[in-house]
Amino acid sequence: AELLQEVLDPEAARRRLARHAIEGDTVLLVVRHTTDEALLRCLEDRPHLLLTRGEDRYVLGAPELGAAVGELPAV
Repeated sequence: AELLQEVLDPEAARRRLARHAIEGDTVLLVVRHTTDEALLRCLEDRPHLLLTRGEDRYVLGAPELGAAVGELPAV
């Protein structure tokens, strides 16, 4: 949540992402029309951060996550 709200300075944000094995280029995806369970199964072997707000799920991770999430039905 702090990353999305730009509360952290860039260096602190990079360190936090590195702790979650997210390094290099990143993408922020907004995912709708799926369940948490389906999304977590899709992402289980990939480093990511997930924030759920209402019906929206925000996923931060490597650009390759876009292809994996795109394979979910109705997304």
